[in-house]
Amino acid sequence: MNVFIACSSKDNIDEKFYQYAKEVSNLLIETKDEVFVGGKIGIMGFIANYVRKNNIEPNIVITKKYQSEIAKEDKKVFIAESVNDRINYFLNKTELFIVFPGSLGTLNELFMALESKRTDGSNLDIILLNIDGFYDDVIKVFENHANGKFFDENIHDFMYVARSINELKSYYKEVREKR
Repeated sequence: MNVFIACSSKDNIDEKFYQYAKEVSNLLIETKDEVFVGGKIGIMGFIANYVRKNNIEPNIVITKKYQSEIAKEDKKVFIAESVNDRINYFLNKTELFIVFPGSLGTLNELFMALESKRTDGSNLDIILLNIDGFYDDVIKVFENHANGKFFDENIHDFMYVARSINELKSYYKEVREKR
């Protein structure tokens, strides 16, 4: 299965997020799934390096602006013209999005994946890692929109929300079994 990890490109975040990334990386290694991430910094770089050290060559997908974040070890690289091209690449090449805590880019990836499922009927599975309630406010925005009748769908029909690494692992295995 092809798995995209949407995650932070910042290095100076809480160490616990690196531990979560290690646990998810171990799952990817165990299942030998194809890994798609961004450049060499932050959680993206951590995951790329971790799986590489365990004999999985990650797919690095990056925009031209950030091509300096390609590591010399990176062998599978796709340089997109724009952010939208980059996300469309992920949407076309992967079956599962795992969304870690992150910033604007991560939110953009999440929203584009959700809209692709809603509008295009994409077969993509999405797991939102809402560990420590990181995405509670985002989920509340979705609920407010549904309550205001701005959309009819239940956001939970479009993605799994994992509140722990164990829940993420459970959803991950469920997705793999149905594929």
